[in-house]
Amino acid sequence: MTDQSPPIASPKLKRLTQRRALMVAAGVLVLGLLIIYYWLGSSSAVSTTTESVEQEPTAVLAEPESEISLTEQEQPVLIPPEIAEAMPTDPALAAEELDRHQDEQARMAEQRDSLKQQLADSDHLIEMKAEQIRLLEEELAVL
Repeated sequence: MTDQSPPIASPKLKRLTQRRALMVAAGVLVLGLLIIYYWLGSSSAVSTTTESVEQEPTAVLAEPESEISLTEQEQPVLIPPEIAEAMPTDPALAAEELDRHQDEQARMAEQRDSLKQQLADSDHLIEMKAEQIRLLEEELAVL
């Protein structure tokens, strides 16, 4: 009998195997980095949300215009600080901001109407499908 030893891998096969191993290791490393990045990103978002919730909201009193005087019966209007800081002081900017909000309200009203119509249409389709199922059941009962 002849003594057969296992075939020796060629240098080309060794290089190919090393490349594949290197590519797999690089892929695992990239995947690990992405998971760590996502984990750190989500934990910082949660912590900033928690911090903002823990802070007590403070209110800013709206400054009344000089023409309007407050009576003893009237209460001053409380405005949250986020809104008070964002309020424009220039009348032109305030009018522009008001127009923007009115446009947004109109868009939202159109969207609400569209959603109501979609709901009505889906209810009608459900009724039609229920009728179709009822008719098919009657037809099946006849057979």
